Amino acid sequence: MCSPTTSQQLATKDNQTTISDSDDFPKNNDTKSKVKQPLCGSSETFGLLLLVVVAIVFSVMGCFLKLAGSSGMPSTELVFFRVLFQGAFIVLFMCFWTIPITTEDDDDEDGTMIGGDDGEKKKKKTVLLIHQPFGATPEMRNVLILRGILGGLGFIMFYYTIKALPLGDAISLMTLYPVVTVFAARIFLGESLRPSHIFAAVISGIGVILIARPKFIFGYSDNDKDGENGNTNNGTVDPLGYFTAMLGCCFMSSVFITVRKAGKMGAHTLQLLFSFVTFGLIFSIIFSLVISDADDTKWAFPSSSASWWYVTGMCVSGTVAHVMFNHAAKIAPSGIASVVKSSEAMWSYILQIVVFGQVPKVSTVIGVILIASSVAIVAVQKVYEEKKKVTLSTVEQEQRARLLQREERTKDESYGSMCTDTTKEIEV
Repeated sequence: MCSPTTSQQLATKDNQTTISDSDDFPKNNDTKSKVKQPLCGSSETFGLLLLVVVAIVFSVMGCFLKLAGSSGMPSTELVFFRVLFQGAFIVLFMCFWTIPITTEDDDDEDGTMIGGDDGEKKKKKTVLLIHQPFGATPEMRNVLILRGILGGLGFIMFYYTIKALPLGDAISLMTLYPVVTVFAARIFLGESLRPSHIFAAVISGIGVILIARPKFIFGYSDNDKDGENGNTNNGTVDPLGYFTAMLGCCFMSSVFITVRKAGKMGAHTLQLLFSFVTFGLIFSIIFSLVISDADDTKWAFPSSSASWWYVTGMCVSGTVAHVMFNHAAKIAPSGIASVVKSSEAMWSYILQIVVFGQVPKVSTVIGVILIASSVAIVAVQKVYEEKKKVTLSTVEQEQRARLLQREERTKDESYGSMCTDTTKEIEV
């Protein structure tokens, strides 16, 4: 007969085994029920879905921008209005939004005392975002400032490219950033680079080219030389525009990388937006002074109620789209996120047909199909990866449960053998 102590140990072991099997490691018949999949998959999948909405809202903003620009307002003034409107809301929210931080200040009476990794006492408290608009650490601050500078320089490159090249050439070259981002994300962020991602980025770029119909591929027509179809250069092309287009493409790719990097460091979406607002205002004012002297264009308030409505629509849609973009770009992989974001060209062209009555061409229809196909490729790949993760998680939990049960049975057998030997010794 086994001793009471040994019996208690066996009972305790059996009880622990039951708890482990029922709570931490589900059995084979109910493992799948324990694995919960979010409604739209992981946070990365949600970010990609949000970027589809972002592309649509940015296209709506482009319509308002075109309507406001047709009223005679300079583009730099429109950008200034949009950034100023967005900045007012961002600063307002930052004055009320709090974030948790840790501090080593012993004189700080607020906060909760916690233990640090190095054994030192630290305090955890909450502060308003407006007190740390560029992050709490020097590393995060550098990334956020870099994000603002790159965004501002990208704006300058985009504006100069639009002024120097025909519209189709400018849009085609500037929208090649997904190809750059796919490789840059692999180099700087270590993201996976799959053949499907490269293929999606390439056919997306081809689709944009077919929609924009750049003149260096499709040639010039008489209407183009007269200044129609978006060519405001009277048939002349500034070679520097091609250089600024490629620079702008790199800057746009860098924005995706820095936003994703800041997101991994824990930066808040409002901090990313504040960075854009700060440097966007600075660059728009400086660049407007240079452009106004060169082109003799002066800022002026909208002269009609319709112009005010166009400006308001541009500001509201642009702010909503930019908030969603910065949040989505934080959580979604930069490479495939840029491919999804490039679908903006497709939505813009669809809105041109619906709102402005533009007659579609065969090449542009093919371009829309190619862009839609690139987004579909990314979506199918992501769904496959999500299902694979769930399957691997299920199999892994089943294997862990079986391994734990096997270990517990081995321990029970060893305890039983020990009890038998002890009983025999007592009888002897």
